[in-house]
Amino acid sequence: ERANFITEIPTKASFLFTDDFPMDEKNAKKKWNSNLADKNLALIDVLEATDDFSATNLEPVIKGYIQDQELGFGAVMAPMRLAVSGVAGGPSLFEILSILGKDKTVARLRKGYAAFAEMQEA
Repeated sequence: ERANFITEIPTKASFLFTDDFPMDEKNAKKKWNSNLADKNLALIDVLEATDDFSATNLEPVIKGYIQDQELGFGAVMAPMRLAVSGVAGGPSLFEILSILGKDKTVARLRKGYAAFAEMQEA
């Protein structure tokens, strides 16, 4: 829905076709809060326990977790989006997660969050 021309899809949605996508390091450093790392990592466990990985189910699961933990949406959603797609914007995050599926989403979150922690240390 964010692409105006079909030729833009490979650039704007490359993360859907490969696990080897560039990371927006500037935004990653800005959006990752190491003080909330444990909360973001705990959400991965919640996702792993979620059987219905449809966008309509993921939205209340993730939003409910954020509210239960009394976190800001940006503190969770921004790093999550960056970890699974490498970019700060794009289609609905819940749709992206659903398309990627549980295994790929969890793997990308683990890899991305580890990379964010390394960036913060550097």
